[in-house]
Amino acid sequence: MTDDEVLVRSTLAGDRRAFACLYDRYAQLVRAICYDMTSDIDRSEDLCQDVFLQAYRNLRQLRDSARFASWLTGIARLTCRNWRRRHGCLDKAADVDLQAIPQANPTQEVGDDELAVLHGWLRQLPEKERLAIQVRYLLEAPPDKAGAILRLSRAGFYRVLDRAMKRLRRLAKMHEAR
Repeated sequence: MTDDEVLVRSTLAGDRRAFACLYDRYAQLVRAICYDMTSDIDRSEDLCQDVFLQAYRNLRQLRDSARFASWLTGIARLTCRNWRRRHGCLDKAADVDLQAIPQANPTQEVGDDELAVLHGWLRQLPEKERLAIQVRYLLEAPPDKAGAILRLSRAGFYRVLDRAMKRLRRLAKMHEAR
């Protein structure tokens, strides 16, 4: 039985601390998904809270407690899509203007400008590739768990992550060429 399974079962048995552990484990990932889809830090915090509230209220509907992370990311994506639809937001990735992204300087510490560059590049990736990077590097999930969250085999996860990294390298080269 995985840690997530134990925590889900404990939560269903009435242990709120168990759900707090799930929150601590996945909040950074959910906030990243929400920020990715809204580009608004305050909105992403609010939506993250909404996601966890929905998850808590609907936890009994989770069929396989070992798939909690995958289920939760699905709730996050759906919640953000619904928010964007209600607020008339267009596809954010299509709106990225590479010319407006500041030039990163790899010899300096990472600052707001460099984060803006990286975020702009990430927003250019297809959603599954962005999620692969977020799960692997924000959640620091091992490949097996990262693949399970995205509902991919280990090899499938590596293929998606490899495509994402290749796209990021191409974007970086295009950016350097300017």
